[in-house]
Amino acid sequence: MLIQKILEGKILNLRQVSSAIGQTGDNLATIRYELSDEIRYRQGIDNHLGDLSRQLNDLEQDVYNSANIVDQAIKAYHQVEKKLIGKP
Repeated sequence: MLIQKILEGKILNLRQVSSAIGQTGDNLATIRYELSDEIRYRQGIDNHLGDLSRQLNDLEQDVYNSANIVDQAIKAYHQVEKKLIGKP
């Protein structure tokens, strides 16, 4: 049970990190669109900010998916454990 509590805490941490990454991506997108056109298009700044925003969104999804994988693994472990012990 201790390991389960630790893993559940890690799942919560991963989801919090995912949310923080998503918020950072949203903030970056807001900054990108609040810049004047003159600044945005200077030296490819707009493209770089767009690429970074997409990378953050991808990372957010990867971290969130990692949390889901751990959660599914815990549930599968409990199902197998119940079958081995003979509990319904």
